Amino acid sequence: MSRGGEAVALAASFNQWKTLPDSTESTEFGFNIKSVVALAPMDGQYQHADGRNILKNVNYLVLQGGHDADVYQFLGSQQWHRTHFDADKDFLKQSIYIYRANHINFNQDMSDDYHWGSSKDFYSKLLTPKQQEKLAKVYVSAFLEATLANKKAYRKIFRQPVASEFGLPDDIYISRHMTSDFKTIEDFEGGAEKESFVKVLPGKKNRRCENQHKLRAFKKRH
Repeated sequence: MSRGGEAVALAASFNQWKTLPDSTESTEFGFNIKSVVALAPMDGQYQHADGRNILKNVNYLVLQGGHDADVYQFLGSQQWHRTHFDADKDFLKQSIYIYRANHINFNQDMSDDYHWGSSKDFYSKLLTPKQQEKLAKVYVSAFLEATLANKKAYRKIFRQPVASEFGLPDDIYISRHMTSDFKTIEDFEGGAEKESFVKVLPGKKNRRCENQHKLRAFKKRH
């Protein structure tokens, strides 16, 4: 969670390397890290010699609240974008934005100890700690069942999140789901011109010109 949410993604990357970036020091930890869960994580507070952290072939789940009051931007979405899979593998990455969720309410014990500001009006707009902890339990446990226990049925929860089915609070949930078999046709990220995939079928071009000619003739008559 929070800074720890960034740290677990870094730990998964360090676990895969044989040496530290720009170093010969061995890092053969050998842990079998298959999935990472981040709650309202930071991003970019630590950068190794190779730059921003990239997760490779590790399942990734990130939850973020819209009323965080600490990590007020969805920084975890950046790590979500920097999580990549080989096409022949079976991994998933998921982000869920919960509009009325707060930074500390994913865990009721934390909610009792810390308070961000003193505005009662602000806290009245939030999910209760009990509600937010409940949704964290549902999404995290489903994610672990899907990725560690390989229970495919749990993936449906992420493809089409249904709050009412699991007794989750009414709120705005924005979900992004991607698996390793996802194929990108165009990401619109590059500035250089790319070869177009659009092709004109034989005979279509002439028929289109003929139809335009008929339309102009019709307009002239009327």
